[in-house]
Parts: sequence; structure tokens; C-alpha cells
Amino acid sequence: MRIYYETGKGKEKIYLDQPPYWMQTGDFLDYLWEYELSGKRVGKLRKTVQEKEFTITVFGNTEEQYAKNLNLLHEALEKDILENTPGRFYFGEYYLSCYIFASEKTEWEGFSYSMDNTFRLIQTDPSWIKETSYQFHQQQLPVKEPDIQYPVISGGTYSEKALENQAVLGEFPFDFARTSDIKIEYPMFGFPFDFVATSYGRRTINNPSFADSNFILTVYGFADNPSIMIGGHPYTVYATIYEGERMVINSVDRTVLKIGRMGEVTSLYNSREKNISVFQKIPSGAHVMTWPGSYGIDLTLLDERSEPKWSF
Repeated sequence: MRIYYETGKGKEKIYLDQPPYWMQTGDFLDYLWEYELSGKRVGKLRKTVQEKEFTITVFGNTEEQYAKNLNLLHEALEKDILENTPGRFYFGEYYLSCYIFASEKTEWEGFSYSMDNTFRLIQTDPSWIKETSYQFHQQQLPVKEPDIQYPVISGGTYSEKALENQAVLGEFPFDFARTSDIKIEYPMFGFPFDFVATSYGRRTINNPSFADSNFILTVYGFADNPSIMIGGHPYTVYATIYEGERMVINSVDRTVLKIGRMGEVTSLYNSREKNISVFQKIPSGAHVMTWPGSYGIDLTLLDERSEPKWSF
């Protein structure tokens, strides 16, 4: 697994497991849950942001190269501080969002062209995070064939002659799905499921985490009152997202934002469905995801752990 730091804005990667920077030791893999006592029992447990440290050795083959490596490292880390933009400290596929705010130097005497440098970081989030992303594009609607009878999606009364068994149509040119936000009413009898046209989006996602996960869900306009069903749970916002705009639901920050064509940001928090939470975490495992298909979607699952998952 690789160990590296990714700067906040420029996304510059500084590898800390190969020359000219070589990882020596650190406590960044240690973790602590704080707890409260309720009488003689353990009460609430929680994680808070903490300080961590790690030590690297900086090398150089020549005096000029040695100085260059030291300066590049300092400037990259200091820039994140000055721009108030956290970087990411990666251990394999997982990262800590953090600022590296302190440096202590030892073993730099003489002309060895090497230095031990101990850095201290402060987390901006108490967990190691791995992102799993899905991107679903707008689905193309099929052209209706004139010889095929289509169901009345509006729920109106079917005017054609019913079959002897009281079914309205002998064959249905669409798929059956358990979950949908579009329902079709048939006058002769009720079905214990909804009818969904084949043009509607239906995908399977997999949450690799062992626990329920936070997420970032992005909807690209045009979308009117977008509603996405994930594992049987609807995420619905009553707003219009026009072409060139996007809506972002962030379950970590508990925000619903619309970003306009010019980058302007509008809160849609009060437009969210209030009876069924749009911030509910997504459970572990595989889930069916359905949406109208007329707009594109990005979904990022956040696997949050006290220590990164080990892999060798």
C-alpha cells in the first residue's frame, strides 16, 4: 500500500514511502473513542478530531537536490495552511482529511544530505475514509411504436374493451418493478406492485463498508422534484434543477445545495422531504437504485473507519 500526502487545491501528490521522502514511524494508525460514564455503566461513545504525528527522512544526492527536496515539501504543506484548505493523508485507499501544522527536525548535522523530520497533523474529520463512486448518465427514452398499446400513466380510466378474465391488456410492453414514484391505476383490478417503463433508471450499487455509510448524492438538471430510491428508501427534494445546474445532498454535513450555472449556491434544506430523511445512511451490501432516468446522477459512498483497512 502507498503512503502519500495530497495537497488541498492543487491535488499534488507527495509520496512518503520512497526517496526523497521515506516514512520512518508515526502514530497516525492509532485511534481512540472517548466515552462518558452514566452511573456505573459506560454511556455515550464518540470520536473527536485528534492530533497525529509521523516522522520521515528527507534525502538528497547533492547539496542542491537536498535543499530542493526540503523546500518543495515545506511549500506544499504550508500552502494548504495559508489557503485554509485541508489536504489528504493517504494510507492505501483510505485518507485522513487534515492540516499538517508543525515540524520538528533532527539528525541534520554535517554534510549527510539527509534529515529526520517529524510532522504533526490535525484531523478535520475523525475517521479514515475511502470513497466508492458511481456515475449514472441520463437514460435515453425509447421511441413508442404505434402498434403497441401503452398503459395510461396518468391513472385515467381505460376506455378499451377488457379481456374475458377482466385483465385490461393481454401483454405489457414494459417491466415490472417493486418500487417506483410513478403509479398506474387500472380500472378492473389492483396490482400489489407498481408498473415502471423500461426507460426508467434501475441499477445495482454495492456498499463495501461493514457499516452504514454516509454519502454524497449529486443530481444533474433538468430534474423536477428529483426522487431517488436506494434500497427501498426514497431521497426526495421538492425543487426544480434546471439544465446546467446540479443538486448535492451531503449526509455528512446534512446539507442540500443547488449549484447554479455560474456557481451560485442555494440551500434547498427546507425543500427536502421532511417525513422520510434524505440524510439516512446507506446500509452495507448490495442495493437496487431506481430513479426516473431522465437526469444523471453521481453517488459517492464514504466508508469511514477508525483505522484504514489493511491490505498488502
